[in-house]
Amino acid sequence: LEDNTAKNESFWTRYLHNYQPKDSFDRDFDNRQNEQGAGKYLFEINPDTTLALKKLAFDGQVTFYTVLAAALNVLISKFSNHTDICIATANSGRT
Repeated sequence: LEDNTAKNESFWTRYLHNYQPKDSFDRDFDNRQNEQGAGKYLFEINPDTTLALKKLAFDGQVTFYTVLAAALNVLISKFSNHTDICIATANSGRT
């Protein structure tokens, strides 16, 4: 596990070496910036949409999480007009 972690860290350090963060899209900066939860947008996906997304994941042989992450990438791409999008997620020690 330690060897795998070191290899992953080395790979991503090299891969993202020249990555320069870009503003993705306009954000609404108000006085609540320092409040807990500021900058978050909470929403609910209705049961029918959830089932359709889970079916898409099953049909594509990917996880539901992967479908949601891909949808986030598409959304950011559409709002930002960027084609190279980097989103960090925790992997909880999964290989």
